[in-house]
Amino acid sequence: MEEEVNDGEISPVYLSSLFGTVGKVLGDLEFTDEALSCLQYRLELCEAHSDPDGPEVGQAMCELAALYCQAGRFGTAEGFYEQALQMLSSAYGEESAQVVQVLEALSIVYKKLENDEIADSLLTKIYAIKQSKNHKTSASNVLKSRALELEQFCDSNTDDQSLEYASKLNELAVIMTVYGDSDVAEELFMRSLELHENVLGEGHPAMLIPLRNLGAFFTQENKLDWSISLYEKALEVVAQFPETHPAHVDIINKLALLYGEQERLDAAEPMQKKLIELKEKENGPDHVSVAEAVNNLAVIYCLKHSYDCALPLYDRALKIYKENLGLNHPTFLITVKNRQLAMDLVQS
Repeated sequence: MEEEVNDGEISPVYLSSLFGTVGKVLGDLEFTDEALSCLQYRLELCEAHSDPDGPEVGQAMCELAALYCQAGRFGTAEGFYEQALQMLSSAYGEESAQVVQVLEALSIVYKKLENDEIADSLLTKIYAIKQSKNHKTSASNVLKSRALELEQFCDSNTDDQSLEYASKLNELAVIMTVYGDSDVAEELFMRSLELHENVLGEGHPAMLIPLRNLGAFFTQENKLDWSISLYEKALEVVAQFPETHPAHVDIINKLALLYGEQERLDAAEPMQKKLIELKEKENGPDHVSVAEAVNNLAVIYCLKHSYDCALPLYDRALKIYKENLGLNHPTFLITVKNRQLAMDLVQS
């Protein structure tokens, strides 16, 4: 866990949490404008210091949307909830408790906006999700059965040096991660990776799977140095693939985020530039995904205090957001605010 204070500086994570708490208290006391300012700043901190498409940002958007509902500004709340829904669905799954909470909030918002058709469709979806959870027990039993099968295979083939054995170790590690047994999962992932390397060689294309899995595991465990090392090896592997291969974008995006999180900005910058290039080739120069990558590069320049470099990037991102999302979309409005902050710092 990140320290609250490091070398006299308050950690962004702690500061974000603090502004969130203050914002909720002010909202309860009906100091709405002050509360909105606090929760807006919390959102900006989350976007700058974590994955801008991750669950932390999604949760911050939900908090802000709830306050807009409290203030009767349901049109604004709708945009924040819709964007949060996408982030939380990606992070936790479309049938997760977090997603159901957002769907329930959105159904109320659409009722208030007198859009009964959408509200009713959301309520139907919520009902279907809750019904499907009755079948989760059987899925869990299947997973347990598969884990037992893999454990028995691995225990009876400890001297096996085959690729099949390495793959089964990797599969069992994934299941142990699902069950939260991190120590066992880490050992299995490491054994699988070592065996893959012995059988295939470090640069083999099939090494991408164990490298990515272990990299994702270490990111989840907040062992970011190890995660970066694995993704850097994965980047060497994907260099053999065509640039249109989705693994290029995935690995480069992960490295850019991890470098940024560790404030290794000189390493993050070229990764983000490469990501923009790949997104442009894949989707065209005016796609929203390009704007997101351009915006993230602007954030990197701001963190490096290179505000003059950040401003034209914010301008480009805003142009794309305006054309694709509209002037009232939360992403457009947040980017406008971030650009103004950069402009103020240039002029100060």
